[in-house]
Amino acid sequence: MRRAKTKRMAAAFAGAFCFAAMLTTTAYASGDVAGAVTSTWNTARSQIVSVVNNVVFPCLDVILAVLLFVKIGAMYMDYRKHGQ
Repeated sequence: MRRAKTKRMAAAFAGAFCFAAMLTTTAYASGDVAGAVTSTWNTARSQIVSVVNNVVFPCLDVILAVLLFVKIGAMYMDYRKHGQ
């Protein structure tokens, strides 16, 4: 029983040590990192513009149209109720 507990503790300690060692290693970049980031952003920008123009704006238009008709309906019901 005590031996199994010691093995588990040793395994947990070894795992934690390996995880900590992985996190402390330094990664060095070779080459033109700024150029890679810029080209990736330029590629992604066209996709983002496409999604915003084809998905986000139409969804906002539908939401605003529904809210407009709800407001108009509420105003009409208020007019019928109070007659003003």
